Amino acid sequence: MRNTRTGRSGFYRNGRALSRGTQRERAVKALLEDKGWFVVRAPASLGSADLLACKRTCFLTYAERKPLAEVLLVQVKSDDQKFGPFNNFGPKDRAELLADAEKAGGRATLAYWPPRRKLTWIDPDQWPENRQEAA
Repeated sequence: MRNTRTGRSGFYRNGRALSRGTQRERAVKALLEDKGWFVVRAPASLGSADLLACKRTCFLTYAERKPLAEVLLVQVKSDDQKFGPFNNFGPKDRAELLADAEKAGGRATLAYWPPRRKLTWIDPDQWPENRQEAA
């Protein structure tokens, strides 16, 4: 993306380049929005999830017209592939994300997007159980 004020390419805010993590969070947010999700980004990761996404899936019953929604809590990681997706997403962070997803009645997922690679969605059943398995 080219900054119209400075003419520089890349992602910028207030004249400063955004971190790769911020760029990836915004890109994953845009991808989910393109698929019909309502997405809120949690800057600076003040919670367990970088993104909270909601999408209406169906109506409970046709007569009641009460919508049901799918809730998705997303942790976005962009660590280099040599370190792997769980380098900065340890057991405590994974447990917290799963607990928050349970509270919200949704599901948790990891969006792993290393440099010069494609986005990979990693669901909890593929997460390691402890730190030794993550290495």
